[in-house]
Amino acid sequence: MLDTGSKKISILRHGRYIGDLSPSKFSTPKRTRANINLIKKDVKILRKKNKILKQINSRLEKRVCTLENIVNDLEKKMLVSENAVKHLKVLNSVVLENIVSGDLKKK
Repeated sequence: MLDTGSKKISILRHGRYIGDLSPSKFSTPKRTRANINLIKKDVKILRKKNKILKQINSRLEKRVCTLENIVNDLEKKMLVSENAVKHLKVLNSVVLENIVSGDLKKK
């Protein structure tokens, strides 16, 4: 139980976030090592988040392309009237906005 308490104190003393770091936090080799590890961990987390956001973005862009392709193919094959194509394109943009906002809320 004392270990848990001392861990909390050491974390608060050394800082948890990169913004909490100052030159005085690098005064000893032990502190420097701990702070560099903190920075490396944060960079790793940010790189992973960036990768995930890029994947989400590319998937949404593919989804937009496929929906637009479906509407264009229906229009070329004359399976849908011009009026219906206009409505589908408007609906497509509304649906995409909902999908994007819904996907962003989930993450």
